[in-house]
Amino acid sequence: MLTFTFAGDEAGDASLNFKKGASRYFVVAVVATQDADALRSVMTGLRRSENLVENYEFHFNSLTSARLRERTLTALQQADFMAWALIVDKSIMPVALRDLSGMEFYLHCR
Repeated sequence: MLTFTFAGDEAGDASLNFKKGASRYFVVAVVATQDADALRSVMTGLRRSENLVENYEFHFNSLTSARLRERTLTALQQADFMAWALIVDKSIMPVALRDLSGMEFYLHCR
């Protein structure tokens, strides 16, 4: 029997109030792997090779160094996982979705 471990996260916010700083995009991403320990090991090895603290989190916005970004993506190419992402451009959403409250929109996209 196949067993997968899933992890997900979102970026952006559910608000449509762009004049008050709402993000243009709302993103939900999910990764799945059959060997979570091996995937963790890839990231642990990358932290060690780059002299990063043990609990360093690889957020896209924190990968401002082109070298670290390239090494992170290269390490991930060697890892065994699948990934999916839903990217919503809130500025061009249909009117029916724009009428949803922040929480309704958030639940609709998850």
